[in-house]
Amino acid sequence: MNMLHTAALSVLVAFASTACLAQDSKPAQTAPLTFTSYPKPWPFRALVTPGKLTIAVTPDSPPGTYVNMETGQVDGWAVAIWKQIGADLGLEVELVTVDWASVLPGIASNRFDLGCAGAAWTKERLTSPDLLLTNPIVVTSTVAITRKDSGINSWEATEGKRMGGTRGEVYFEQAKSALTKVAEAVEFPGSNEALLALVNGQVDFVMMNKGSSTFALTQFPQADQLAMVSTKPLAAFPESLCVNPRETDLLTAMNILLGNYRATGQLAGWFKQYAKSTGSS
Repeated sequence: MNMLHTAALSVLVAFASTACLAQDSKPAQTAPLTFTSYPKPWPFRALVTPGKLTIAVTPDSPPGTYVNMETGQVDGWAVAIWKQIGADLGLEVELVTVDWASVLPGIASNRFDLGCAGAAWTKERLTSPDLLLTNPIVVTSTVAITRKDSGINSWEATEGKRMGGTRGEVYFEQAKSALTKVAEAVEFPGSNEALLALVNGQVDFVMMNKGSSTFALTQFPQADQLAMVSTKPLAAFPESLCVNPRETDLLTAMNILLGNYRATGQLAGWFKQYAKSTGSS
C-alpha cells in the first residue's frame, strides 16, 4: 500500500471516529459526513490515456451494465457510478464494450483503467498482481434461475440437469465445484444468452448473482416463465469494482468517492433506480 493510499485511509478512519463521537453528543446529524479534501485535479500518474478513464463494460450484466433499449446506450448502476467518478475527478469517461471474459485480462494488460460491474471477492482475486479491488460496494450471493415447469425447486433437484452460466463468472465457476452431479455445464458469453437458452430448453437452470436474478425475474421478456431454484444461496460474496494494478492512486480516489456516495445515499439510490429499470438487450 503506498503512502498516499495509507494517508487517505487514515483520514477516513479519523473522519469516521469523529462522526461516532458527534453522534454520541448530538441527537441527530444535519448532513452526511463526506471527505472532499482530495486533490482537484488529482495528478494521476498512470492512466491508460491521460485525462481519461478507459472502462471495460459488459453490455449483458443487468442491472449493473446493460443496453438501455430506449437510448441504445450502455446503462446500469455501475455505469452511473463510473460517470459520477469521472465527473468528480474531472476526467473524460470512455466506455469500451467487451464480454466478461475480456474484462480482467484487459485490466491486467493495461488496456483499461477500470472494469467489473461488481467483481466477487475470491482468494485468487484478493491476492492477484493483475488487478486491484475497491472497497466492497455490495454483498451478493450465488443463486440460480430455472423454468417454472422444470420441476427444479432445490439444489438437490439439479442432479442430472444441464447447468448454464456466463463464461468466467465466479458464480458459475463456484457452482461447477459445488454441484458436481449436474449432467453438463454450458458456458455463454452473457446472462441474456444464458437466459434465452434456458427459455428455449437448451439448459435446465442458469447460475448468476442475486442482483442479476432479481432483474431477470422482473425485466426479462419471458420473466413470467422463470423462477428461483432455491431461496437458499450457494454462497455469498462481497463485490467490488476493478482497478488497473498500476493505478494505486486511482484506487485511493475510488475508495474515497465510493465512501462519499455511500454516506450521502447516492450509492443506494443507484441500486434502487436500476433494480427498477426496464429493458435490456
